[in-house]
Amino acid sequence: MTERTVGFVWRIGDERTMNARLASLLTQPRVALNALIAPVTTQLKRFRTPEP
Repeated sequence: MTERTVGFVWRIGDERTMNARLASLLTQPRVALNALIAPVTTQLKRFRTPEP
């Protein structure tokens, strides 16, 4: 189980990644927020429209 989750943890918890995300949020807040909101809205659209 550890081998499966370690990649996910390091992808999120990597210091370089966190610094880059923070820099993006501070310099381009609209772009950073759109990157966060886009996947959520995509998932919500699946539930809004019924399948034929």
